Amino acid sequence: MQKLDQAPYKPKALKLGEIPRVFAFSNGYGERGRDAIVGVFRDEDGRLLETVKFTDLKDDTSRTNFVEVLNRRKPDVIAVAGFSVQTHKLAEEIRGIVEEEDINVVGDEVDDRSPTEVMLVNDEVARLYQNSDRAAVDHPELPPLSRYCVALAKYVQNPLLEYAALGKNIVSIAFHPAQQLLPEHKLQKALETAMVDMVNLVGVDLNEAASKPYVANLLQYVCGFGPRKAVSVMKVVQANVSHNHNAQLPNR
Repeated sequence: MQKLDQAPYKPKALKLGEIPRVFAFSNGYGERGRDAIVGVFRDEDGRLLETVKFTDLKDDTSRTNFVEVLNRRKPDVIAVAGFSVQTHKLAEEIRGIVEEEDINVVGDEVDDRSPTEVMLVNDEVARLYQNSDRAAVDHPELPPLSRYCVALAKYVQNPLLEYAALGKNIVSIAFHPAQQLLPEHKLQKALETAMVDMVNLVGVDLNEAASKPYVANLLQYVCGFGPRKAVSVMKVVQANVSHNHNAQLPNR
């Protein structure tokens, strides 16, 4: 419940409930000369608008290009994760660049400016996503580390959706050191119960679910639904939307 009970990350310039624009970066294992720094930008509507790659931010050309893309995309938050202690060094390096280059987020007021936040992100969902069949379908053109960054950005924008999208693979997440002692079906049942409780607490927007399969993953956890009823409801909603769009206006 603690993992699920998280709203979209709220930078200082945003109001509660608003979806942040996220630039997610990773240097993988951070081995110099082998692992590049990869980044993806995801906007507030969930569109993947840019992917970038840098060899080393200490290099003048890479640093200039890095600053240019941040100023152009204007993310509300910069998310960082990886697989070694080098991840912390990357986060500190990016924080230094943000401060030195005065990269900031502008709020609603004219003088409301604050430095773009750089945060280390929980990557347990991203690690499962990067090499999954779902990632290959979602982003066949991207390498695994870029898919990992996509999942980081999505997690920052809505943790609940990311856990729901795991489906039965959610048992692979470490919730408790003794969870492997439970039969898998009992663990699955307990985790699904927590998901149902949280989804019914926050609700699901049917119109959003109809246009975004990613959001539709939540429907199966609405009380009284389940996977089959959720699919049936979506078919009915989408059929009605399609019918309304195709309907001809009567002649005057």
